Amino acid sequence: MIDRREQRTQLRAAVYGGDGTELVALLQANRLLDDGPLQLIGDGQVAALANQVEGAAELAATCAERLRGRGWLGDDELAEQLESRLGTRPHRCSARCPLPVDLDELAMVLEGDPLSGGGRIDLQSGEVWPQAAIEYAVEVGEEPADEEPVRTGGCTSTARAPGRGTETWRPSSTAAPTRSGRSA
Repeated sequence: MIDRREQRTQLRAAVYGGDGTELVALLQANRLLDDGPLQLIGDGQVAALANQVEGAAELAATCAERLRGRGWLGDDELAEQLESRLGTRPHRCSARCPLPVDLDELAMVLEGDPLSGGGRIDLQSGEVWPQAAIEYAVEVGEEPADEEPVRTGGCTSTARAPGRGTETWRPSSTAAPTRSGRSA
């Protein structure tokens, strides 16, 4: 039997090396899910599930359950990611979801007419809606009149994109170039 320090070293090597087969073998042999580093194990399990390693699904379900029970910062998000990979929970969009957006249309909304600027980005399709199109949709009853984004299936369906004269829009916590071209 190897000591705990050696177990963690082997676990880190398997996770950072992307070796899902080794990770599953370590977890099965050493019962690391009982009192091991759950977030490190969960990160490795995401890769093991993506590579369809035999035995990974059962271990990932147990890891997700333990993460939810523990409730530390980040545990719920990792458990949700594992459950999404397992297919036991629908995938939720987040700031990390890739979304193709027409940058020319987005630039027109961000840098357009200061009086009627602004708009929304459809977070399901990536379509950019200028403020005039939103107002027209409200008039004909196709879009809600409120300023709050519509939420469907755990995903926000639109995000505000302010026009010129307002603060610079940032899609996530990463710094985005401002109108001057420099990062904020």
